Amino acid sequence: MAMIEFQDVQKYYGDFHALKDINLKIEAGETVVLIGPSGSGKSTLIRTVNGLEPIQEGKLIVNGQDLANKKTDPNRIRKNVGMVFQHFNLYANKTVLENIMLAPRIVLKRPEAENKKICNAIVGSSWSSKPSQQAACSIIWWSTTTYCNCPFIGNEA
Repeated sequence: MAMIEFQDVQKYYGDFHALKDINLKIEAGETVVLIGPSGSGKSTLIRTVNGLEPIQEGKLIVNGQDLANKKTDPNRIRKNVGMVFQHFNLYANKTVLENIMLAPRIVLKRPEAENKKICNAIVGSSWSSKPSQQAACSIIWWSTTTYCNCPFIGNEA
């Protein structure tokens, strides 16, 4: 079973069709990077996984839970799904790495050394000392794996 599965997902903002016919399966352990121009739905797609944006049609299954089902408790899903929002919501006094590691440390009580190891495996150790202003990044952090929508700004070196 896929960890995240979109089945014919539709998302509208009024008359604007933000997500159209999304069909996507993401297996446990996969790293997925969404690339596209501004306004193409990358952040909207990620926000639906955390239940921050409802879908209007289709099915969205996260860890076996159907987010489109009104009986599904989104807070139960959110215990295992975290998100670092785009740059304007990052803590300016923290590095990229510190911003990414914050929620798993607080919510999951994950030790810093383990967080750092997982984070470096996903985004690379070169970001560990970069100020948060150098990354515009939406990252979904699972208790078991991480999914990223990270258009990094600046030089990664």
